[in-house]
Amino acid sequence: LPNLGRGTYDITDAIINLILNIPDNVLYIFPMATLVGAIVGLGTLANSSELIVIRATGVSTWHIIKTSLFSIFPLILIIIVMGEWLSPISKQYAQQRRSLAFSNGQLISSGAGLWAKDGMDFVHIKNTLPEGKIENIIRYHFDEEMNLKSIIRAKMGVYKGKGVWELIDTQSSIFEENKVIKQNLSHALWKSQLTLKNLGMASIDPGGLSLFQLWSYIKYLEVNQLDTGKFLLAFWRKIIQPFSIAVMLILGCSFIFSSIRQTSIGFKILSGIF
Repeated sequence: LPNLGRGTYDITDAIINLILNIPDNVLYIFPMATLVGAIVGLGTLANSSELIVIRATGVSTWHIIKTSLFSIFPLILIIIVMGEWLSPISKQYAQQRRSLAFSNGQLISSGAGLWAKDGMDFVHIKNTLPEGKIENIIRYHFDEEMNLKSIIRAKMGVYKGKGVWELIDTQSSIFEENKVIKQNLSHALWKSQLTLKNLGMASIDPGGLSLFQLWSYIKYLEVNQLDTGKFLLAFWRKIIQPFSIAVMLILGCSFIFSSIRQTSIGFKILSGIF
């Protein structure tokens, strides 16, 4: 809601953005839901003394916990599928729509990189990196009649502040009436409306990447000696999530078996949430 009115972002965009982020939100709350579900399910059995009867017949506590773990296994598989396919796709699409609305249609990110309109230039950026760097830039410059006047390629761009980028290892092709002029420069300055704030709208969100995408991008950052911290954190979160669901279920069981008769189910749920 605080973003309403930013660019063309309106209440419809906010609702669509909310819906597209539901799969990602489900992934975050599912371990908590597992804990509460275990407390409610087993707590109901405990309050009606059914759990005591089950244990009196010789069924061990560990066997009850194992049965509970097997019951949530299909849900864990669904969560893994959501985390690897559904959530990254929906979150990336939500980010694409949001950046497009924020920038009044001047900026859009996709799996193939980032596109931006900068005056009479159309700019494609393959990779947006930390520390104010961009990689594999192509600028298509047009005149007012939309005739292509030049194409400039650069391997790297470094932001110098106040809308100025330093382009490294550039190759340009300038189109004149009956000839093409080619130039190669090791360094060139580029004055642009694109700033780090603008690019930040469409920068890579670790939470919107699959495990394979995260691993590939981490390796890429390591090769270029760039910070991998937040991407490593997102990677290990995805790895650990199925195990965290099982751990939360066991924690939920511990609240039940520690006090089968003495406390109400409401108190068990409240203490479990805390």
